[in-house]
Amino acid sequence: GSNVQLSASHDATNVNFIGGAATIFENCRASDQFGLGTGFQCNGGCLLSSVRVDNQLTGIQTNGSSVLRNPSINRCTVGVDCTGGENTVFGGSIFGCTIDAVRLKGDDTVSDCRIDSTGGGTAILVEGTGNTVTDNHISRGGFHGIYVKGTESTNNTVTGNICSHQVFAIRVESAGNLIMANFACGASNTNYEIAPGNKVGSISTDPTTANAWANHED
Repeated sequence: GSNVQLSASHDATNVNFIGGAATIFENCRASDQFGLGTGFQCNGGCLLSSVRVDNQLTGIQTNGSSVLRNPSINRCTVGVDCTGGENTVFGGSIFGCTIDAVRLKGDDTVSDCRIDSTGGGTAILVEGTGNTVTDNHISRGGFHGIYVKGTESTNNTVTGNICSHQVFAIRVESAGNLIMANFACGASNTNYEIAPGNKVGSISTDPTTANAWANHED
């Protein structure tokens, strides 16, 4: 594999960094493409550790089996686009994306991530099966906090997340998912909109009387 540590602003393909299997990007920065390019394109099996992306069309595009550890993504149109499956996004922060902060397709995981000030789109968009969304902190703006979209998006797990001040905090359109131990507040429409046929912890306004699996709202 290869290990890369550097900074880039643009190239002829509008992709700052391209990596394949066993490529490691560590402490790299991709910035200043006027919102038209891609910061990192991961064509399977990459590790990105503490990378930073600013002002891109797509911050990080992963085509499968990549790990993103503690990324910092700022003011992109889309923060992380998991076009292939089995990707992991752990930790880090995503700020000011104008459409979606994270897009999951299948068997992807996003956890312990702080997402702030998403524009008119979704902080975490789930379109597929077998995804895990856990222990994320999503705040300020966006149409959806967490959106499990479409009737085919099944067998997803949404647990331990905090969503505040969206239009819909947590919205699930399909059956066969697990939604528990989340906290949602300040939604202008509703904190929870969950389709029938899911395993859902009870929705409580009093955490002192609810069980450990309950979803909470304020």
